[in-house]
Amino acid sequence: MRSAPLLLLFQLAPLLAQSPAEEEAYVRVRDARDAARQVGSPTSVARFEEEADRFLGAFPAAPRVGDVELWRGDLLREERPREALLAYGRSGTPEGRQRAADLVFRHEAPPALLVDSWIGEPIDIARPCDDVTAIVFFSVTHPQTARLLPHLVHLHGRWQPKGLRIAGVAAVVDDAKNQSPAMIRERLQQRPRPFPVAIDRQRGGLPSDSLRLYRGGLVPWAVVIDRYGRIVWLDGLELQPNALARFERRIEEALAEPTLEQLRKDAISGGPGALERLIGMRRVGAARTLAAVAAAEGCARREEAAAAVRNLLPAGVDPAGVRWDLLRYDFAADRLVGAAAPR
Repeated sequence: MRSAPLLLLFQLAPLLAQSPAEEEAYVRVRDARDAARQVGSPTSVARFEEEADRFLGAFPAAPRVGDVELWRGDLLREERPREALLAYGRSGTPEGRQRAADLVFRHEAPPALLVDSWIGEPIDIARPCDDVTAIVFFSVTHPQTARLLPHLVHLHGRWQPKGLRIAGVAAVVDDAKNQSPAMIRERLQQRPRPFPVAIDRQRGGLPSDSLRLYRGGLVPWAVVIDRYGRIVWLDGLELQPNALARFERRIEEALAEPTLEQLRKDAISGGPGALERLIGMRRVGAARTLAAVAAAEGCARREEAAAAVRNLLPAGVDPAGVRWDLLRYDFAADRLVGAAAPR
């Protein structure tokens, strides 16, 4: 059989065709990437970008160009997410397209949950409000749930007066035969809780719909949405002291932020930094608040607020007659656009 050696030769051909100079340049980029991941400083990231630009400039058709752009996106996605989005697009790879979609999801308005039904008063997380929202996905058959739900009750009692709303989502990752919506409802109704719980919409053989929508493939999985409608936590929730402390610290930080109404009052009265914070949010709620500041008599910075609103609105939209509910923030365009169809 000669097919295996021939196949190996075909697989190695692109690597064998690389010049020593290309390989050396690629190794420098890779080493700079590794150092930037380990150190995480602006200097180390800048060093990686220098090596990446040098490699891409010298070898624009190299087979590893996509990898280098993926690395750039991964290093920039937290501090410079829009540049990361462009890098993922330039990678031209399936991984780049998926990471770009995940990045856009993280920076745009959170979509509505896709649920079978609710136990308790439903929460529309797609509708902005001044509260901080924590959504926690769990499975009724998961061994950690017996510890998780009492802890969420504790967090609700501790922070609900400060503006935290909690929604549980009974999700399914596997073992669907023991987690039909009727069975989940029966189990959850045996022990009522002070916050609502959604029964996630199920799709045979796959993780349930809202869990997949919110990029989860395991439980427990948690999402935190701040007062301005931004996703500030999207990750697994390990029931270990350090992991829980990070999750709770993120909630505390979000609760410490002023509401949009507080920022409106501060911006009108000339409070330091209030107008700048509103301008930097780039969200529908912030734009509506800026419009209220621009309309306030006696505000010294009305014109600046009005200019910021015009900069956010789609071209040709009159700020005086805008329908805010028909707009959404588009991360790639970095401005408001017409609302998309529900996802």
